[in-house]
Amino acid sequence: MTDVQVELPTSEANRLRKWGSLWLDLLRADMVLHERQNLPETAANAFTRRALWESAVITYGRMAFSDKKRKLAHDELLRVSGGEKAVAFHDQLTRWRHDHCRFQFYVADFQTS
Repeated sequence: MTDVQVELPTSEANRLRKWGSLWLDLLRADMVLHERQNLPETAANAFTRRALWESAVITYGRMAFSDKKRKLAHDELLRVSGGEKAVAFHDQLTRWRHDHCRFQFYVADFQTS
């Protein structure tokens, strides 16, 4: 490790922090999927595997839907890293995330105490 220090303006430091937060979300989604991949596909693990999958999709979705706070343009990152296939896959994950959230709210409407 070097002892090089760079002084950043506050706006650039905040931007770097936001990209770091986005990276941590992606890293967490990757780690959850890795854990799911190593879990045997048995009936006893069905709910755990489903929970890990949903966790990864929702965590990944933070990338696109935390723009209100982060305000990062990640579309170009998707294109550069994986081309149009990456953009299409991102769109598919977004739809899965929305469907999951919509289902959860629908179920909550019909629950009684």
